[in-house]
Amino acid sequence: MADTLVEEYDLAPPVDVQALVENLAEVRDISIDTEVGLDAVLYGLNSRGGDDRPVLLLNNNVPDTRRRFTLGHELGHLQMAWHVGTMSCNVDYPFDESEDSAVWASASSYELERDADQFASRILIPSRFVAGLDPSDPEAMLAAVAQAQVSADASIIGLASLLGPGHVFVILDPFTRSVSRVASSPDTFNLGIYRGRPFDRDQVIKAMTSHGETRLQGARVFWGVVQDSMDLVTDDDNWEELLLGLLTRHFPGETQNGGVWQSANGVASAAHSSFGHEDVPQLAVRIRQRFLKRADFVEMVEDPMFDAFASARANAFARRPSKRRKR
Repeated sequence: MADTLVEEYDLAPPVDVQALVENLAEVRDISIDTEVGLDAVLYGLNSRGGDDRPVLLLNNNVPDTRRRFTLGHELGHLQMAWHVGTMSCNVDYPFDESEDSAVWASASSYELERDADQFASRILIPSRFVAGLDPSDPEAMLAAVAQAQVSADASIIGLASLLGPGHVFVILDPFTRSVSRVASSPDTFNLGIYRGRPFDRDQVIKAMTSHGETRLQGARVFWGVVQDSMDLVTDDDNWEELLLGLLTRHFPGETQNGGVWQSANGVASAAHSSFGHEDVPQLAVRIRQRFLKRADFVEMVEDPMFDAFASARANAFARRPSKRRKR
């Protein structure tokens, strides 16, 4: 629905979202203390199409980037006919179920707010606009998306949602350098980057083919492209001998079928269980990335023999029957 509206009005950043809302509702600015946690109240949705227009009470005591996203969010409510009644909105894109403050009366109200958030993202950062950007230059993409004039949070998540697999964007807390917000494009391998946790840059970039940092709407943003495939080092599937050699060097005294052996084999099996083996080079890199997420195996992954092990393990998985399908 948002894409249709973009085409109908030939929209491009920065979208005049207030004008779009004013076509459908009366907008009244009000001042609300930010501690109340309320960005807007939209009422009269039942009257759409009649003589009375819906009324939007819009909190003007917020930054302009947040106000613009709120307007896009409310436009979503106005455009979707199944959104009826009165909407009291605290816009915190993206909607985060884990937030203690995000308590909704029912599952249906969560769905309505998620609808409106997604609509706002697609209106303010149109898919056809992102399609015209060069995905091989994430820093240039971030600079272009700044034209949307929305917050850094909304920008990285709106951009990531429209890109192919492999793109990761992280907003870093300016004081602690921990993760303030993270956004990954669909089907990107989860590198274990979570909001509120320390950001181990050196560890993360080991799984990436390119990376960098830039500024967006005053925020420091780390970007990276996750390695999606690797050249197989061997066509052999004799992984047991390679694994034993690795463990002997990095875990002295470890034996085949010992505790560390079983743990390592479990990591490789987890990669296979989640990915399948239809694409062996991709499975090999997934095995490598799974090991990188384990602090006790990082040093082993950096061993020159490790890629041979990952290749052989992936070959072995591919040469045996499996009921699992690639996700």
